[in-house]
Amino acid sequence: MSLALGKREKTLTIYGPNGIKGFINKVIDTMHFDLTYPLEIVEIAGEENFEFLNYKITCFPLEHRIFTLGYVIVEKPKAKFDVEKAKSLKIPKGPLWGKLKSGESIHLNNGRVIQPSQVLGNIKPGKKILYCTDTRPTIKTKNLSKNADLLIHDGMFEENLKEFATIGGHSTVVEAAELAKDSKVKKLILFHISSRYENNNSILELQAKKIFPNSFIAEDFMRILV
Repeated sequence: MSLALGKREKTLTIYGPNGIKGFINKVIDTMHFDLTYPLEIVEIAGEENFEFLNYKITCFPLEHRIFTLGYVIVEKPKAKFDVEKAKSLKIPKGPLWGKLKSGESIHLNNGRVIQPSQVLGNIKPGKKILYCTDTRPTIKTKNLSKNADLLIHDGMFEENLKEFATIGGHSTVVEAAELAKDSKVKKLILFHISSRYENNNSILELQAKKIFPNSFIAEDFMRILV
């Protein structure tokens, strides 16, 4: 609705589990508003890969009481941009730098043509992030998390409530930390915390850190550097 009020015109594509199309259409009908842009909804029934310009997203089933998806977001490898070289070639900072970074040649006002190879250095791998909502820890998640820069994972309960976690299709913070450790991820963010810890979630972070020191409890508006 907000995008429509802002007069958006560009197509919006939404990806989600089976049933999301009916849900969104019901919301639109209930709210009685018209879209100002084309809306595409892609329903996902199992593991699928989607390629975009600068990154790839893998959607995969998690283990919960209902069908739930996890997401792997991987930036495509890119060459490091040599700022000093660009300056020495008198290339003005701005859109022209962006074109070179994306592999396009550019024309300067003096007629010179600059090739990307003149300012791009060694190839560096892109960041890898996993987002796993309501779920038990799974072998699939463990395998996809290998050497990830960031794992965002369900950590609903402390370890002594593992039975509740299992019944509800959730994870304890210890289970999530063990998965992060085994997968050699760089950082773990625990979220979907039970409301019973609303005023004291320090026990959860302490339990996780004993297994995987680089563990943190998610907070609203948290900024994560990877």
